[in-house]
Amino acid sequence: MNRRRFVRLCGGIGIAGIAGCSSSDDNRSTPTSTTKKGSLDGRSSFQFDNRNTGFRQGVQGPTGGVSEQWKVDSRSTLQPIATDDSVYVGGADTTDIRSIDRTDGTEQWTFKTDGDVFSALAVANQTVYISSLDGYLYAVNASDGTERWSSQLVENPTYYEGSGDGLFSFPAPTDDTIYTASNDGVVHAIAASDGSEQWTFETNGGEYYDISITSPAVVDGVTYVNTNGGSLYALDSSTGTEKWRFESAYNSPTISSDTVYTLGSVDDTMKTFVYGLNPADGSEKWSYEVETPVFGTPAVGKDTICFGDTSDRVYAIDTSGNEKWRVQLDTSGNSHNTVMDSSTVYVGKDNKLYALAVTDGTERWHFESDTTFSAPTIASGTIYIGGARDGVYALQSASES
Repeated sequence: MNRRRFVRLCGGIGIAGIAGCSSSDDNRSTPTSTTKKGSLDGRSSFQFDNRNTGFRQGVQGPTGGVSEQWKVDSRSTLQPIATDDSVYVGGADTTDIRSIDRTDGTEQWTFKTDGDVFSALAVANQTVYISSLDGYLYAVNASDGTERWSSQLVENPTYYEGSGDGLFSFPAPTDDTIYTASNDGVVHAIAASDGSEQWTFETNGGEYYDISITSPAVVDGVTYVNTNGGSLYALDSSTGTEKWRFESAYNSPTISSDTVYTLGSVDDTMKTFVYGLNPADGSEKWSYEVETPVFGTPAVGKDTICFGDTSDRVYAIDTSGNEKWRVQLDTSGNSHNTVMDSSTVYVGKDNKLYALAVTDGTERWHFESDTTFSAPTIASGTIYIGGARDGVYALQSASES
C-alpha cells in the first residue's frame, strides 16, 4: 500500500459551479431545553482559529489529574467547538449538530442537516457554520439553532463515489466571508451575510483521493488549502487568484506570523516531512523528517510545534525544524489533531487522552475510556473531547470536580 492510498483510507482532515443558495423557510432546529443566553462575541473553528494553530494563548487546561465534569450521550467524532458558554458537537454517521451548555452539559438545541456532518463546524459573529455531506453550507443562529441561510456548493453529492462528494472541510469564517472546500476539489468563498458565492477555485485533486478535504487557513488576505493530491495552495482571499503552490503537501496547513507549516511526503514512501515555508512565495525554509505517517494537524505555539505519529510517538520541534524531544506512549492507534496551551500538549490516541509537558514531554496525566476519542478542545480550564461510541466529555482538574 502506498502512502497516498494510506492517506485516503485514514482520512485527511486532520487526522481535511454553484447550483444556488436559498434562505430557509423551514426551521430545522429542534430546541430541547430553555436556551441559555450569553455573549458569543468570539470565534472558534478548526484548531481554535483561522490559522489552524491548535494553540490556546492565555487559556490554561488542567495540569493535574482529571475527572468528568459531565458527559453527554451524543456520539461525536468531531473536535468539539467551544465558545464562552456553549459547546457544539457533531460527527460522522450523524446528521445532527448539537449545542450543549458548557457548565452542566444540558442540551440547548439540535439542528439537522440532510447529510452526515463528517468534520465541519465553526462559530463567528453569533453564527454556527456547518459543512455537510449533503453538499450544503449552513449558517445557523448560535443562540437558538434556527437557520439563517443555506448554500448549495455541490450538486447531487455522493459519498466516496468519485469526485461528486459533499463537504468535509471545516469552514474558516471571517467577518465578511466563509471559506471552505468541497470534495470535488473546489475551494469556495461564500458571503457571510446571505450565503451567495463570491468566488471558487478548482484544485488539482490527486491520483488516489481526487478531492479537497483539508480545512483552509485564512491569514492576512491569503487563503491556504491543501489537497490530498499533494499540493498546498495560497490564494488571494478577495479574488481566489493563485499566488503560489507547494507540491508534496497534505493535511490542513498551519500559519504563524512568518511561516506556513504543512505535512508532506516524498514519492510513495510512508515517511512524513514537516515543512516550514515562506508565506511570501511558498519556498521551503526547512523540513523535519519522521519515519512514520503523521495524520493529525500539528499544534503550533510560540516556539514549539507538537504532533503525533502512527507509531505511538509524540514529537516537539522548534520553529526552525530542530527536534526538542520525542516520547513513546503506552497505547496504539493514530494520533488525532494535537492541541496545546502555554505549558501542556494534549493529544488523543485511540481511547486515551494524554497531557504532556511542553518543555520535555513528561506525562502530566492521561484519561482513558472505552471509546475512540476525537481531537480535544481547551476552554477555561476544561478539556472537551468527543467519543465515537459513547458521548462528549467535559474534563476538569480532579480537585475542581
